[in-house]
Order: sequence, then structure tokens, then C-alpha cells
Amino acid sequence: MCKENKKQRYKLPLLVKTLVPLTLGIFCVYLYQMFLSNNSILLKKEEKELNKVKYAMSEMQESVNNTDNSAEMIKNEINTIKDTSKDRSTNNNEPAREPLIQPNVERFYVHIPKTAGYSAENRFNKYAKGYVDRKFKLCNEGMKNLIKNKNRKKHRYQWDAADREGIHCQVHMSESEYNEKILRGRSGVYAILRDPREHVVSQYFHCTEAPIHTNKDHMPSTLTEWLAHWVKGFNEIAESQNDIETRKKVMDEMSYYSCYNPINMQSVFTDFDGSDEATKGLDDKFDVIGLSHRFEQAVCLIFIHASGGVIPDECNCSSSRRRLERVWANTVSNAHGVTHHASDIELDVEQKAHIDRLTEVDKVLYDHVNDVLFDMQVERFEKEYDFKLCEHPEPKD
Repeated sequence: MCKENKKQRYKLPLLVKTLVPLTLGIFCVYLYQMFLSNNSILLKKEEKELNKVKYAMSEMQESVNNTDNSAEMIKNEINTIKDTSKDRSTNNNEPAREPLIQPNVERFYVHIPKTAGYSAENRFNKYAKGYVDRKFKLCNEGMKNLIKNKNRKKHRYQWDAADREGIHCQVHMSESEYNEKILRGRSGVYAILRDPREHVVSQYFHCTEAPIHTNKDHMPSTLTEWLAHWVKGFNEIAESQNDIETRKKVMDEMSYYSCYNPINMQSVFTDFDGSDEATKGLDDKFDVIGLSHRFEQAVCLIFIHASGGVIPDECNCSSSRRRLERVWANTVSNAHGVTHHASDIELDVEQKAHIDRLTEVDKVLYDHVNDVLFDMQVERFEKEYDFKLCEHPEPKD
């Protein structure tokens, strides 16, 4: 009996030895299967994520391609507008062209008195009505000047665009001097100059004949007398080395005439001091600085620049359909009720000497623009817009 029990006790460890490895083996196989299963799930998830990334990349590539196509389309549209601008038919039923304007950008015409400013306004707006839209205008702001807005601590103009509901003042024209603080570096600044002798003579006859001047009886009866008085005052100022009190005394005396100040007026309005530096800087200050004896060309360039490249047929002599009859031959001008025009007056030696003394800096300004700068600007526009600018007569103003 005792021997049997002893044998049975020895059988238990053998069973355990058999079952434990088997159980461990089965468990290990189970764990391995679980591991493989989990790896498979992870691989599938990674594959899904990879597919998503590939899809997103393909979408981005398609978007880039569409953007390139859109840019190309915009470029083609711009070229089409420019081409249409050059080859526009003279058919009156043809719709107006769209200008490449920047609606929030103000452009400025520095209107020097007696340099055909009102004629320029009329011509610009005639082009605008015929080639763009009647609401696209050069707005004459009269004598409104630059003022300082104390609240905003910056300079601004007196006019308010909100006063013109429905009108887009693409260019503001004002008898205000060039203001360095607001205009330096700005695109879209224009002016037109006039021969200094004609300019001064025009001032005199405007003050003695134009209905708008009510103090005509204050003016000297002859041009020579008026010029001599101004030269005397100018010499006093020069001899005093521009003393403030002397200058004030002379200006107060001259104010009796209620007329223009002919002392280098064009230089004052363009902020030009006659130096080499100022001469070189004119092209940077003015996108177009034209000449009254090449009036139509100047207005054409101003309009083309302000409209972003719309070229009126009257300005384009490269087209086979150009108006050979030169529709502006009988140029409409604004004479302001003046019967004597500077270009018709024959000056004597004394008068020429007086005017030359009063306009020494103006002559430097005018000669540079007449001899060099305006031709450079014409050439630049013709090259940029691929056309030939027409020549036209000047108006009487």
C-alpha cells in the first residue's frame, strides 16, 4: 500500500512537466498570432495615411497648375487689353475699354497757372468719356492745397472724394505747389510747363482782360511798366539776400495788383531750385512733365499713365487706322475771355530782359524739359506700350 502511494506521488510532477510546456507553447503561439494581427492592422492604417498624403499632394499639384493657368490667363487678358488699346476701331458703337486702374490710388496734376491746365482737363475728360467711362475723370480742385490733419498727424488734400458720388476722380488737378512730403515717391504726378516769356506775358493779359479779375484798374496800363515794377522789387529782395522783412514789404506792395507773382512761378510750383541735383531728380518726381507747345502729346501721356495703358486713337499714329485728318487740328481751348495771347505778342528788347531776369530758374527748368526730359518720357512710353505718339498743335490758354 505504501509503495503504491509513493509511485502516485512521483506521477504528479511528470504530468505537470508535460502540461506546463504545452500550455506555454500554446500561449506563445497565441501571442505571436496577436502580434502578427496587430502589425497587419498597423500596416493597413499606415497604408491608408500614405494614400491620404498622396491624394493631398496630388490636390496641391493640381491647385498649383490651376494657379499657373490663372496667372497665364490674367497675363493674356492684360496683353489683350493693351492690344485692343492700340488697334481699337473708330466705330462709335464699340464698347468702351476697361482701364487697368488702381481704384484707391490718387494721382495729382500740379496745375501751374497759365499753362493750359483747363484745356488739359477738357481733353483728358474727353478721352475718358470716349475710351473709358464718363465717371472716370480728371477733377479740377481749383486752388485747394495740401493741409495738415492734426488728428491723424499726416498731410492730406482739402478735397474729399466722397463729395462726388458716382465719380471716380482718377486724377486731381490743383493750383497747389508740389509737396515733397506727400508726393515724393508717389506714382502718378503730372505737370505741364510753358515757355517762360510766353508764360509771364500770359499772366499780364489775364489780369488786365479776363472777366474774373475785378481789379483790372489796379494793373499798370503797359506790360513794360508791370514788368519793371516786379524787377525792381525782385532786385531789392536779391540785394537783401532774401531778407524776410524786405521780401514781405515787396510782396505787400505787389499785392495791390491782385495778380500773379511772375518770379520763377513754374519753379515754385514744381519745387525746383535750379541745381544739378534738382534737374536730375525731375524724372523721379514727375511721371509726365510736358510742354504747352506739345500740349496734346503731354495730355496723351498723362491719360495713358493714369488709365493704366489705354491709348486713344488720337494719340496713336502707329495704327493703319489712325485719323489722318487730325481731329484736334482746331483745338478747343479756354481763353478765359482774354483777347491777347502770349504767342501773338512781339516783345521788345527791354521786355525780354525784364522777363529773363524774373525767370532765370524757370528757364533752367524749361530748357531741361524741352531739350531732354520730355523726349525721354515720350520714348519710354512708346517703348513700354509699343505705339507711335502723334504730334498735335498747342491750344491758346
